[in-house]
Amino acid sequence: MFDKLSAVEAQYEKLMTEMADPAVQADSAKFRAHSKTLSDIQPLVEHFREYKDLIAQITATEDLLKDPDMRELAQEELASLEARRDQLLADIKVLLVPKDPNTQRTSYWKSVAAPAATRRRCLRRISSGCTRGTRSGRGGASKC
Repeated sequence: MFDKLSAVEAQYEKLMTEMADPAVQADSAKFRAHSKTLSDIQPLVEHFREYKDLIAQITATEDLLKDPDMRELAQEELASLEARRDQLLADIKVLLVPKDPNTQRTSYWKSVAAPAATRRRCLRRISSGCTRGTRSGRGGASKC
């Protein structure tokens, strides 16, 4: 898992470097593709970097356990750091799950389970400029 995370981090750094290149900035299709890839992997890279920093903190705290004066404080700190480490690992595992390519193509009408007549009525109201509710408070006729 950590090899894959290191590879994703290297890909992120490579894309960031390429995005700074004027040739890539001039090519809008390539720039857009790089931006999309970066936005997809950025949360994973940020979590992985935080995880690496947390591991360094845990190592430093474990060194403090050897000091009798700092032992109690170090144990409390170590407990909170390990809890955070476990949470970060769980988040990273979720972020590693591939995204469903169909979820990004959903339109408004697919997400709203409305029959065709309701969609037509809504589009008619939008095109006529109606911004008020469709019915009066007592179930009366339509306002628009």
